[in-house]
Amino acid sequence: EFNIGDADNPRSQFFPRYNIGVVIPLGIFMSTPAQVKRGKQMEEIALHNINTQKLAIRATVLKLYNEYLMYKDIFNIRTQELEETSTSFQVLEQRFKAGQEVYERYTAGLTLVNQVKIARVEAQTNFMNSKLSLEEYIGVKLEYVK
Repeated sequence: EFNIGDADNPRSQFFPRYNIGVVIPLGIFMSTPAQVKRGKQMEEIALHNINTQKLAIRATVLKLYNEYLMYKDIFNIRTQELEETSTSFQVLEQRFKAGQEVYERYTAGLTLVNQVKIARVEAQTNFMNSKLSLEEYIGVKLEYVK
């Protein structure tokens, strides 16, 4: 190939016609390891956050389970109390019908039975709500866990 133009200058034949070069920024040797190190640190932080959240969820589930057990026991006690009170009231009612008891004791017994029924309904509501809260956290029905 020829160099067009400057034919008088013999050196123009030896200059390269095409220049190919590679540019490597020196900062790449510093920034890439720093980015990798930062990425590893971010991964460790993310894993730590995940583990912290797991522990918080576990603590919440255990507290909800303890509440569930407590409300279950209260509900069982209230159910037993209702059965005993109802039995006592039936005896009182029979004695009232036979004329052996006064009206005031009869109404007091009826009021007591109704109060125990209300307490049992409240205990049942608390028991069911605690069960639902626990199931909400664990994601399955409690019957499937046991």
